[in-house]
Amino acid sequence: MKLDGLERRVAVLESRLPTPEDEEKRRRDEFLSKCSDEELNQMIKITEKDEPSLEDIVFMEAMEARYEAERH
Repeated sequence: MKLDGLERRVAVLESRLPTPEDEEKRRRDEFLSKCSDEELNQMIKITEKDEPSLEDIVFMEAMEARYEAERH
């Protein structure tokens, strides 16, 4: 009887563990929260394009490098 209760509690606790998708969403939200309004607007414009320009790619890579460096 006690073992069944313990197994249920463990199952509930395990179900609360973050999934890889949860972790990715947390990292994305953290990244976006650090961006200025201007940077966010630029990212929106870039993602709405069919083909990003070289300038767009450089901008996105610089943003990622900048905010990833701040995490460490």
